[in-house]
Amino acid sequence: MSGRGISGLGMPPMQYRVDLWCPGFETAKASTMEDLSRGEGLCRAVRDYPGKIDRPEGLRLATSLMSEEPTGSLASSVAMRSHRIKVCGHIWQLIRKVKTNKVRTFTIVPATWEYPADRLMEADPAAMINGLRAALYGRGAGQASGWLIAFVHSEHDPIADVYRFHVHGFAHGGMIEVVDRLRSLPNYRSRLHLPDGSRNPVYRRVRRARKGLRNLPAPVTYLLQSFWPARAVISKDGSRFRVRRKGRIKEPRHSQVLMWLDKHRLEDITLMIGLRVTKDGLKQTKPVS
Repeated sequence: MSGRGISGLGMPPMQYRVDLWCPGFETAKASTMEDLSRGEGLCRAVRDYPGKIDRPEGLRLATSLMSEEPTGSLASSVAMRSHRIKVCGHIWQLIRKVKTNKVRTFTIVPATWEYPADRLMEADPAAMINGLRAALYGRGAGQASGWLIAFVHSEHDPIADVYRFHVHGFAHGGMIEVVDRLRSLPNYRSRLHLPDGSRNPVYRRVRRARKGLRNLPAPVTYLLQSFWPARAVISKDGSRFRVRRKGRIKEPRHSQVLMWLDKHRLEDITLMIGLRVTKDGLKQTKPVS
């Protein structure tokens, strides 16, 4: 077995370069400007919100983001752009090797993955991934054909002031049914109401596309995103719904997110079953379905 981590993927072949073929993909210049903005924001947040952000670590990260020297931090838009080009490109290449009608997108929002904003640093993505992997194996991932790949992401709800972690992923072959079977587990079950009787802000915990992939490579770039958005859940007429429009997380929460991202590696937020990383890209380890 290869010991390569997913951050060790090289550049994909030119025909799978998502930055060249996906309209709207962030440019190198835009990512550089975003890092400068993030660094300046961190400096202001350290000054304006004493006690909310560790000053030495905040200034260290700010200096790194504003430096001309590349940083591998997940808090960096430049670093994430590089990861996205490599990872998404190799996933695209992998999908081309199988029939697209045997691949489905999914989003999983476990009930236990919600954290109050002031407890963000307690969120452990590796532990989240391990729990989800165990649940998938408990529903037959070990015996299923095909493969699965997913990445941890999060949104900030500014009204409840919570982070709702989730994964975006692709399932191929028999793994599609494995994802579906999660719905029978309490942590992944759809519920209209919470135990206290209030409306559930996340009704559907497992969302899976019913049709195969179209308009590649755009869906691939959605798996691994370079920022966390703010998206409110609003109560109206006894119901709760997520607003469609995403926004930038406000300070000091945005800088706290950058500090959290800086603590973790790409491997920490990645779940792969039936795949391994090789010098040539992603290789399927289970039988072709």
